[in-house]
Amino acid sequence: MIFKKNKTTDKPTFYIDSPELAVTPDAHDIEERLQEAGIAYRVINPGYIVFSGHILQSDIPLMIGLHYRDDLIDFIEIFRPAECYQAEDFDVDRSFEELSDMVEKRFGPPTRKSGPDKHQNRSELWKLNDYTISHSVYERFVRQESLSIRFTS
Repeated sequence: MIFKKNKTTDKPTFYIDSPELAVTPDAHDIEERLQEAGIAYRVINPGYIVFSGHILQSDIPLMIGLHYRDDLIDFIEIFRPAECYQAEDFDVDRSFEELSDMVEKRFGPPTRKSGPDKHQNRSELWKLNDYTISHSVYERFVRQESLSIRFTS
């Protein structure tokens, strides 16, 4: 995953390693771009598309969700496949550390860090020029992890 301005459009762009895909804040043709790239995706509901992929030159299997409305990407969600959460030996805290290390190797230490609190909730935030990366573990029915990227410009 590389963040930079797209030279042709001057829009901030989020690059997914595998499958290769450049995501800009403009989502008006996102399904068409996914189809052209040969990416198998699922429309979960209007404004939410999910596909599997890899980011930050990592071999960690992840799911990538694109949340959009009014033809604009609201945020990009990165999460583990359901099989991970269903595995007996899955440890959400270890997963948090692994994904945090991956982001930190690319972007340095988080801008803000909190927790763990008494419920073991914790979060990290990276404020970059055109993006904000938020990573957290929290309790909602079960302990779960969330990694999201928002365009800020």
